[in-house]
Amino acid sequence: MFEEIKEKYPKVWKMFNEFYYSINTNRLTTKYIKAIEIHAIVGDLFKFFDEQGICINISGWIHEDDPYYEYEIFTDGQYVINSPNFQSRQEAWKSAFIKAFELLEKR
Repeated sequence: MFEEIKEKYPKVWKMFNEFYYSINTNRLTTKYIKAIEIHAIVGDLFKFFDEQGICINISGWIHEDDPYYEYEIFTDGQYVINSPNFQSRQEAWKSAFIKAFELLEKR
């Protein structure tokens, strides 16, 4: 996922890398990116997007014993997108963060 983001959204990737380095000890090098899973830096991604004015909300529910997750994104005080029906929280995180990188890259 992070290699794709780095290639598609270079401006925002650089911003996130600088933010990440400011609160952690190592930059997100290619070698390090391959070693991490999304859940390892979810909190940092939420903090980064909050500082950029992009609010991401992940919610979940159970329907007939099956879990479902969705994300909502708000920016500039306005509702931007809702994407429901992910089977795992990790899938919702990944999709939401990719969409947030896309939105920020367009700014």
